[in-house]
Amino acid sequence: MELADAHSQGARIMALVELSDLVGAVEGYLRRHHPGSSLDDLITMAAITGRAFKNGHRSAR
Repeated sequence: MELADAHSQGARIMALVELSDLVGAVEGYLRRHHPGSSLDDLITMAAITGRAFKNGHRSAR
């Protein structure tokens, strides 16, 4: 909600700060609940998912 508020106000720096808060929260969640995983793992999966939506399949073809 804070990110949406910053965006609606056109406060780009505040929006970036809110995004950094989300990154920190995700990192904390991973440390606690998935200690063998990292943000890099999530970024990799996001790229695969994005490619799947673009290409219609998950393979790297």
